[in-house]
Amino acid sequence: MVKHEEKMKNRALLLVFTAICLLLSACQGKAAPTTASAPTDIPTMPPATATDIPATATPSPEPTPTLSPTPSAPRGTLSLAHKFGFGSGIRLSPFGLQLSADEKRLIATTSAGVFVFSADDLKLLAAIYEPTQQPSYPLRRHMRVSQDGSLAAGFSINADYILTIKFWDTSTGSLRAEHALESETGDDFVIIVDFAISPDNTQVAAVSDNGTILIINVSDGKIVETIDQYVNNTQSPLWIEFDPIGKNAYYIFQDVSFTGVQSYGLNSTSWDEVSFADADTIDFPWDAGAFAPLLSKPAGFRWGYFTRAGSRTIQAWEYSTFGKRFEIKRQDSISAIAFSPDGQWVIMGGTNPTQLETWPVETVKAPQETFPVARPLWAVAASSGGQTFYGISNDGKLNMWKSGETSPVHQQSGFLPVASRLEFSEDGLSLRLTTANNEIYEIDPQDGKLQNIYPNPNILEEMKDEVPVSIAVSADKSLLAVVYFSLDDYAIRLFDLNSGKFIRKIPSKHRLDLVEFSPDGRALFTQGPKHPVQVLDIETGEVLNEIPIDDALGEYLFEMRVSRDKSTLALFGELGVVEIYSTATLEVLQTLEVDPNTWSIALSDDGSLLAYYSVDGTVGCWDIASNTLLPPLEFGPPTSAAETPGLAFSPDNRSLALSTWDGVIRIYNVAP
Repeated sequence: MVKHEEKMKNRALLLVFTAICLLLSACQGKAAPTTASAPTDIPTMPPATATDIPATATPSPEPTPTLSPTPSAPRGTLSLAHKFGFGSGIRLSPFGLQLSADEKRLIATTSAGVFVFSADDLKLLAAIYEPTQQPSYPLRRHMRVSQDGSLAAGFSINADYILTIKFWDTSTGSLRAEHALESETGDDFVIIVDFAISPDNTQVAAVSDNGTILIINVSDGKIVETIDQYVNNTQSPLWIEFDPIGKNAYYIFQDVSFTGVQSYGLNSTSWDEVSFADADTIDFPWDAGAFAPLLSKPAGFRWGYFTRAGSRTIQAWEYSTFGKRFEIKRQDSISAIAFSPDGQWVIMGGTNPTQLETWPVETVKAPQETFPVARPLWAVAASSGGQTFYGISNDGKLNMWKSGETSPVHQQSGFLPVASRLEFSEDGLSLRLTTANNEIYEIDPQDGKLQNIYPNPNILEEMKDEVPVSIAVSADKSLLAVVYFSLDDYAIRLFDLNSGKFIRKIPSKHRLDLVEFSPDGRALFTQGPKHPVQVLDIETGEVLNEIPIDDALGEYLFEMRVSRDKSTLALFGELGVVEIYSTATLEVLQTLEVDPNTWSIALSDDGSLLAYYSVDGTVGCWDIASNTLLPPLEFGPPTSAAETPGLAFSPDNRSLALSTWDGVIRIYNVAP
């Protein structure tokens, strides 16, 4: 069971990660979107009937004594209709593309798993959905494909929170084996930061976050070697990689001096040291890179191209000796890098301009060929001979180019970005994903096809470069209330949504996680983690009313939700209790006890239904009026890195959409 402290830490890390993503997006020179960029065909929701906010003394409502709905008489059923999305990656992430040994299959490793496409026309051949589960997402790999492309391996945490390794056949997508890895020390919750499959597909060499190396047999999942003599030297494990013939594995890590890095060559038969090298320099570009698939000619170097995120320099290093061979000075940083299978080409994703670049190995002045692309590429690949090239761009498209042809010859969409917010359009015909870089992706909820991409119309030029934590729009679409990420400024900023101009600050004494407008637009509901829900006058900032944190909820409020028609408010506390209030009277309408490890809740547009998603992969639905539960659905083991998902009901309450941090969207039927 996830402890409360871990849950709060994960939520804080998620907020920080979202802020970093926004700042990285800003650093790429992207102009701030304005309301003028929004599509004109977005339906407008009619204003709700005005309801006065009571300005009476603070009420102390008594929750109804119905903490246990009767599942024996459910309102209906919940069933998975379909899912879509191939997952995603970020700039210089460990996710990427590679070709099979015969170069007939293109294999994409993403946050959602492994997906195999025809190298000729990008037709999907096999899908292995295995969501990212490591808390270090998206910086560390959780899945990897063998050098010949026939075998995929992945680490995950099973239902008993034990580290598990799985193996798949990439030609069919079928699971070959699954093994729980119980350590000799009894510490089964191990975080793997990198691993490699030997060229003969017989062993996996994996590195944990403390620097221990585990050698695992592919045939039976047994840990045959545990190498922990480097733990005291390790500040941060970086890579482990087999050489092209599998004779040695190279373990590279940043040492405890913070500036140095070390490389140990290990004999793959005895796992004894065969080489050692170190570099006491802050210049070693260890953030990201690509290892050469073959020994360089004629000297036989074991080498790769490496860089740092944001750096404009690419350096070639011989990683068994840490000898720097040469470097490439660029005018911009790169977003992706890979070698062709024959080791003769290096493929890079340029960022200014955004393009795919083909570089003959050891060329330092300029690429031989470039292909323009609308968005930065986070994964690239090339065929042997340098005639065919591939790349996945940030707009969710897998592109295939032929040498000499500027435009892609084939495209495959579906690599959806991670959504920070999910909602249906008012007519229910589109599903809107708001991403960390403040763009909205509209997709068809029936087949997952991308309909449109446009800037978030609620991110205004007047908001400058601050990171918004919560954005609320009044029912008549005239006002915008925003809370920003800040350590000391808790005020709410009010904007004119039509002009984009700043109106004033509404002071708050507490750190706020969420703001929502009242039905009449004259007040704001505010929620902070350890403070009552307050109703603030938008003119004066006066506290008109508040809802104390009920003992049943616990000390922390995890979430507040307001239905789209502004009639209903839901509070979810740390003890796993949800309380439903009328926004007109602030009276408790209903109470439900759910799993404390629930990560997210959602209200239907009219406030009649509440959906919840738990970290163990459970999706449930509650009919508030009748206080009955639909039988819940379980779709998988714990997905710790896929927490805080997006949940949204369709306007007709017949569909429920769930987006998780693996980049996959699931659509559920809610039957009456």
